Amino acid sequence: MKIKQRLITVADMLSVFLRFCPVILACTILFGAVGYVYSSRTAPISYTATSGVYVHTNDVDMVTGSTSTQITLARARALELKDAIKAEPVYDNIKRFFAECRVEQPNEGWEDLSSYSNDTLRAMFVCNVQSSSQYAEIVVTAPTASLAVHLANAASAVLEMSVSGTVISTCRIEPMQAARLATVNNGFSYSTTITAAVVGLFLSYLGFFVLHFFNPHVRDERELVESYGEAMPLLGRVPSEKKQGGNGR
Repeated sequence: MKIKQRLITVADMLSVFLRFCPVILACTILFGAVGYVYSSRTAPISYTATSGVYVHTNDVDMVTGSTSTQITLARARALELKDAIKAEPVYDNIKRFFAECRVEQPNEGWEDLSSYSNDTLRAMFVCNVQSSSQYAEIVVTAPTASLAVHLANAASAVLEMSVSGTVISTCRIEPMQAARLATVNNGFSYSTTITAAVVGLFLSYLGFFVLHFFNPHVRDERELVESYGEAMPLLGRVPSEKKQGGNGR
């Protein structure tokens, strides 16, 4: 007798997921954990330190304070620091600042930046400025805590000297927040962890899908009818035997 080809519907696919849901979720969590461990061990650990500077105009009256025009100008100059901090003179002056500190403070752990290119240093810096603020936050991410702290403080110290005449010709940049400590970034990647979990979900579902629908055994009346057709009458059904506790049967 010829067996008919079984049609797989969306409901059938959903039934596979619901039937094996605990195992599929366990595989998803397991793969996600493996991805987390892998990314944590392979991704380099980095450190982040933050310093801050304040921008104001040169003609501020210390008694009456800044006028609205001066505040608007200072905020505009603060926003321009996002691009100005990427300028080449900034990193030339940072290297010079480090060299001077290595001589003046030999026990403070100032690193030798001669092996760092300006592009390498530039990639470590981010400047955050809110549109309604004269305060600019300098965030540095470096391979060591000491380097991150020193770079953040050096940038706030040399920033005005580095960009004056181009961005802040009518304003001043003053260090307002010194970096004291650097926070450690453990290096693990959310994207790697999520990708591993999705792969685990897909592979586990695919495995159970194949085992379920390509199993040659007939499991119920519906599959029997789908396989052999309605022409075959069903005379009855033998229920599965259930063990009864307490009497040994």
